[in-house]
Amino acid sequence: ITVISADGEQSVLVQREVDDRKEVGDFIAYYSFDRGSGDTVVDRSGNGNDGTADGGYSRTGSCMDFDGTSGSHVDIGDLTLDGPDSVDELTVAITYQHDGTGSGIQNLIEHQDSRFAWYIETPRDRGGDPHQMKFNIGWTDPPIAEISTPDTPAQETQVLVGTYDGEQMALYRNGEQIDRKALDREVQLGQVILAADSNPSIQNLDGQLCEVRLYY
Repeated sequence: ITVISADGEQSVLVQREVDDRKEVGDFIAYYSFDRGSGDTVVDRSGNGNDGTADGGYSRTGSCMDFDGTSGSHVDIGDLTLDGPDSVDELTVAITYQHDGTGSGIQNLIEHQDSRFAWYIETPRDRGGDPHQMKFNIGWTDPPIAEISTPDTPAQETQVLVGTYDGEQMALYRNGEQIDRKALDREVQLGQVILAADSNPSIQNLDGQLCEVRLYY
């Protein structure tokens, strides 16, 4: 899948088919973390969903490095302001590196509204080295589906792609499918947080985000 950003630059999401849909869908947001300055994280999709960084972070090359302290996160705002409230397809692609410290939950991305959420995060007891990541749609609002990666070494760059096509959700790591599960539901959009829980004072990432892409 090759994606062309608003500034015309091409980049490859994965170098193999990640599902059998003919197209990924509408580009919501694209963060490469090498654009912007200060606390601004530029959305390169052209949709204006710029994020705001806060807490303990630094810019390292084309990545944003988070230190895991309370409040460290990027708020990319409410995605329903210029788009639909809910969708029946969703793709989340994240390039990241986990530092391997800590043992609790650490979030890469999360949207939560009351009992519903979708997210990619470490399980509570798999946040160290090696770690796991789980892709969940539904949280405590059935129907719910969840897929977890096998143990993954820390301090190595990983690419996760979570997809939902209206009938099944799937998770890929570095281009290899981990699993897919049946799921039939609407997926709400709204406020989205990177590198922390929807309450950004908890579940903060100790590691780097290098690229985030959202589609529906």
